[in-house]
Amino acid sequence: DLAQFIDYIASCCRYALTRYLDAVRGGPTETTEDIDREIALFKRTILRTAAVADRFALRQYVEAVAHPFYRYFASRLNSITSGITTIAIDPQMWISGSRVDGSTFDLFYDAESVETKDIPEEGAKADIRCRFEIHDFWNTGKNLGFSVNNTIDSYGIIWRFRIEGHHLYALEDYRGQDLDEVKRRFNDLLRYSMEIMQRWSTGGD
Repeated sequence: DLAQFIDYIASCCRYALTRYLDAVRGGPTETTEDIDREIALFKRTILRTAAVADRFALRQYVEAVAHPFYRYFASRLNSITSGITTIAIDPQMWISGSRVDGSTFDLFYDAESVETKDIPEEGAKADIRCRFEIHDFWNTGKNLGFSVNNTIDSYGIIWRFRIEGHHLYALEDYRGQDLDEVKRRFNDLLRYSMEIMQRWSTGGD
């Protein structure tokens, strides 16, 4: 029926026009339904966050992200030190933190072979650390230490890269999950360390 259709369209226009006129006059434009929807959305967001914020898939994270990245870091360091120095300590990896039930764990691995079956499937917080040490760089008596720390908890993920040595200290922090950015920041510090080692090789500090 055309008359009923026109009445329906007019009612839709009347509602929109009334909201528009209220806004022009400076009156409130929210309706009870709008506020109810916002409250419901807010509650869903809070409940969803609370449900996942106290735990994360730790074992999956180590297998898919942390371990491959630590092997990447180790291969990059080996590639620049091969033939010119000695890596006195093979890359080691520590994983510590707390389980969902509040109990703690502390695991130690060779960075090349991590037994993920020992790692809790879920965790509330984890600190993953790996350290590489270069001793007596090119017979100069100078040492260089590289460490990478990765903390993951309900606040997010933090990567911390540190280089320490003779007259050398550099630190780079990155909070986020962009893995390309993680690699970029690590490689920036690696370039910096190579500049320092180049000076060492020519007798400089």
